[in-house]
Amino acid sequence: MIRLLVPQRVVRGYRDGSIRQLRLVMRPQPWISGEGTEYECRHDCGFYDTGGNEWACRQCGAGIVPLPDRNGRCSCFHAPVVPGQEFWMPETWGNYGVDYPNSPTWYYLYRSDYPADATGYWFEPEKTIWCDFPRWRSPVTMPFEAARTFGKARTARIGRVQDATPLDAWNEGCRLGASIPWEKHIPELQKQCRLLLKRIWDAEHPRDLWAGNPWTWVIETERSKA
Repeated sequence: MIRLLVPQRVVRGYRDGSIRQLRLVMRPQPWISGEGTEYECRHDCGFYDTGGNEWACRQCGAGIVPLPDRNGRCSCFHAPVVPGQEFWMPETWGNYGVDYPNSPTWYYLYRSDYPADATGYWFEPEKTIWCDFPRWRSPVTMPFEAARTFGKARTARIGRVQDATPLDAWNEGCRLGASIPWEKHIPELQKQCRLLLKRIWDAEHPRDLWAGNPWTWVIETERSKA
């Protein structure tokens, strides 16, 4: 099972069902000519067309997108997760047993379960025991045993971030009215979803701003269990 490191907003949205599609920056970015056009691969650099422009790597068979790199060589750009593959998303976490090795308390807490300004929580419904939060730890360090958010990729494609449509923005959690179905949004509200995606993208990707129009992986997903 593949680990996908995404912004914590995405983890929360994936858990509440408002996010159905993921958008991840491609690393490294494909090289683009000065005229702004992509160079076509000649099918002779370690990958092949399995039919209908469905690309596969000769070395490992995984789905790829063949595009030139910055040195002008055609390279295999492997999707972070391929269709049918399951993944899990780490999140900001804490555990008293990790903070204090001699502590008998061993359970995981997740920052996204509490308000942003919260400093602790009541241990039981009667509200007689107040607990400070454990030390919050980076999603990068989260062990798999603490995972609780799982999914499966349905499709994986590439696209420039500015190619995102209003429906893409909606499926990626940029919603103005979460309780209003997409079909009932008037065109003006649909356009606002895309503008919201632009603002959120710049806030979450300061190295890959919307204005730079970076290449991204666009992954349609479905929820799954571990």
